Amino acid sequence: MSDWGGTNITVEAINAGLDLEFPGPPLRRIGLILTRLKNRPDGFCVFSKELVDLNMRRMSLNTAKTTSKPASLCCIVILKNKAGALPLRPSERLRRIAVLGPNAKRVVAGGGGSSYINAPYWTNVYDSLKKAFEGSGTEFAFATGAKVHQHLPAAPLQVLTDPVSATPGAAVEWHLGHDLTGQPLIVTILFSMSIGLSTMSIDSKVVLSQSGLIHERAELFFQYGSTEDKFSLNLVQGQDYEVQIDYHSHDR
Repeated sequence: MSDWGGTNITVEAINAGLDLEFPGPPLRRIGLILTRLKNRPDGFCVFSKELVDLNMRRMSLNTAKTTSKPASLCCIVILKNKAGALPLRPSERLRRIAVLGPNAKRVVAGGGGSSYINAPYWTNVYDSLKKAFEGSGTEFAFATGAKVHQHLPAAPLQVLTDPVSATPGAAVEWHLGHDLTGQPLIVTILFSMSIGLSTMSIDSKVVLSQSGLIHERAELFFQYGSTEDKFSLNLVQGQDYEVQIDYHSHDR
């Protein structure tokens, strides 16, 4: 498998064992392969047996766990260990351990897309520590602590009210074109976040705006998403606010 956009040659990459070019569809080799297939009278591509590794096999889960876990542990580097607090050993009969952080009870095992795997098991820091200290008598305390969101999380439905049904949620109107006057084509009770051409208003005042221009690339969705805009607003407890988000599809 290649790195994201890391394939710059065709024949050499295939001969070196490349099976999957990311992100795809394969830009570097698909044209040449199609051309060569068209030029063959039988329309087939022939691979020699030397390109097939007959020694490939599946490792059993227990064997892989026995070898990979110790290897992973040996790769951990501790940058700071004040007063020699680490490692934590169940044999030391620690009275209480506090686990702090919003991700301590979450499974953080990779990103999305091609990095997602169907792991044989999942775990998190809190559960792993408790399992390691089973039978030791050590008590565990947990606190979420400070949030570490890179981007603002979606607003929970509990703080949103659909103006049509007065139930938690939001109302979405679909218009044909950029003119939002007149009757909408469709009204539905769906809510989603926008990453492109959009504006957000609170009590009819525009507070956020995204142009969605292709040259204004940022870090989201492999530089195809817009940079997250943020703003601050003083709110009064118990007071309702009308939130309106207008999103447009690009004409291009």
